[in-house]
Amino acid sequence: MKLTQRLLIVLILGVTFLTGTSFDASAQQSIIRLDDKANFTDVWPTIEYETDSTVAVGVHDQRPYVIKGEKSPTYAGTVRGWVGNPWNVHTESNKPLSNDIAIAIVSGFMHVGKQAKTVTIPFSDDHQAALEKLKQLGTKKIVIVTLREWRIDIYRSQGFLIDAILRVYDREGNEIAQSAVSHKNIDSGDGTVESIYRAARLYLGMLLNDTKVKAVLASKPSIFANKENIPNKRFIASDNGTVIDKFTGLMWAAKDNGSGITWQEAKKYCESYHGGGYTDWRIPTQGELETLYDSQMEGMNGCSPNKFIELTTCSIWAMGLIDSNAYFRFDGGTRESTIRPFNSRPFRALPVRSGK
Repeated sequence: MKLTQRLLIVLILGVTFLTGTSFDASAQQSIIRLDDKANFTDVWPTIEYETDSTVAVGVHDQRPYVIKGEKSPTYAGTVRGWVGNPWNVHTESNKPLSNDIAIAIVSGFMHVGKQAKTVTIPFSDDHQAALEKLKQLGTKKIVIVTLREWRIDIYRSQGFLIDAILRVYDREGNEIAQSAVSHKNIDSGDGTVESIYRAARLYLGMLLNDTKVKAVLASKPSIFANKENIPNKRFIASDNGTVIDKFTGLMWAAKDNGSGITWQEAKKYCESYHGGGYTDWRIPTQGELETLYDSQMEGMNGCSPNKFIELTTCSIWAMGLIDSNAYFRFDGGTRESTIRPFNSRPFRALPVRSGK
């Protein structure tokens, strides 16, 4: 953490102590986000169809402030501190935001069994140049997502602003379908969301599952087209207390630790877990836990993601981007974090490992 950021935290905490001002949850969230970076690589969209075409995916960043040089291509949005002071948030990968989103879309196709390809498209390219680069990959179909806006804006609530167009081309470069999405057309239109990452996945899903796009890409429905059957087809439960997710390749413990523990205790619990005879268990990332949330059927087993994994609480400790202070809430699908002095919160641990 930078010195200026530490000083800001000390200053705010000092003012709180001297004035008796309450230190609410939203203020905590504003402070702990000082060092945050955004990771959109794992916001893979749920694609409701399989395709018999090979697909090239490109994301073309055409955000006006990036084109004008006012913001870096790694810029992901703005976070505002306790008193409204703003700072920029960039990609955790330190690569252009468009690269991260392209990786997420490719992952979406891979989750329905299709190997997709991608290539870096600089924001300085025009649309035709971007198309030509994707044509060189030699796939049957080409998908280009043009970003006119993609930005988080967080103060006391989470905001996700998007304005994007998806175009599908055949191998010769002829446009055959188009879809679009904008936060301005959703709910209140101000971009307020419960979770920026879940919103990103849903918006990408809207682009890719549009009726016109399905008509030119789909060969048959994927298991995600029938949400009631997802858990039964996606997860494999073993009698050794483990559950395999076929679409992420992850192996999960069949239940959490069962009692409230600190983050440090959760990490130790996961790393010492020997379920199924394996010794390489670890604490999951927020993104990994979120993939479970997206597969749940509403109302099933309370906060549990599906009938194969048992949770005794809705909040599960996770590995954060910067500090050991993150958790995921299954009662809303949100990634949360807390500052270290509050790590005694009684959340649970759910071990995970990379399945084979």
